[in-house]
Amino acid sequence: MRDPIFDAAWSEEIQAIHREHRQFADPRVLPNAFSWYQARTRRIVALVNELAPPQSRILDVGCAQGSVAITLAEAGYDVTANDIRNSYISYAQLRDNNKRVKFICNNFLDYHPVEKFRVVVFTEVIEHIVDHATFLRHIWDSMVPGAILIVTTPNHGYIRQPLPSYTQVNLEENRERQFTSHGSDHFYLFKKSELIALLDEAGFELLKHEYFLPFLQYGIFKLAVLWRILPVSVMETVSGIFENKNICCAQQLVVARRSD
Repeated sequence: MRDPIFDAAWSEEIQAIHREHRQFADPRVLPNAFSWYQARTRRIVALVNELAPPQSRILDVGCAQGSVAITLAEAGYDVTANDIRNSYISYAQLRDNNKRVKFICNNFLDYHPVEKFRVVVFTEVIEHIVDHATFLRHIWDSMVPGAILIVTTPNHGYIRQPLPSYTQVNLEENRERQFTSHGSDHFYLFKKSELIALLDEAGFELLKHEYFLPFLQYGIFKLAVLWRILPVSVMETVSGIFENKNICCAQQLVVARRSD
């Protein structure tokens, strides 16, 4: 995977994405953000390795800068990556130096694959959606029987979470914000029970749920400064003490299977 060098000839949108991505791609910018972003990618790849045969067809819905899609492709999987934003697809293609990923820029609801997928990765997208039943059913239809769905999304139970939960918000009032991309655009987040119920209604069987990104690694309470003072290995070890605890973790991960 290539780490693109800044180019003043890029469009303003691509330049903004590059600046945004530096905090996840360069440990010198935000060591804690680099740590958790890399850990999340490794966790998703490990789950795919555990649950899917080699060279399986994988779809990354809402791929953003393409980190997960490219990493999986480099691991030998047949990866298709979709995003509704052309600027993100363009930046992801810059990073895919071996051209292993098939990138598709469109609204996922308009994508109708001829060949179905063994794994669908769906990270940091479900909290930007209003039409969950339609969207999840379209994912279900894009999968082979018994296929695996991996979802990550912010955790409503996190100690510093001020937003309402999925069942507490009027989705229709926020329809115009559907598919918006940045954290400030969140208008609700999921409780574990809400997320699992939504997947169950869409025809998915829960295999695993876990919380990740503890507050120390996330860097709240100005704790990010500690990552510049203490060794990263020490910070990751201490942060791990709070792993998979609802109130302590900013993110959650679900693994589900298409039930037939």
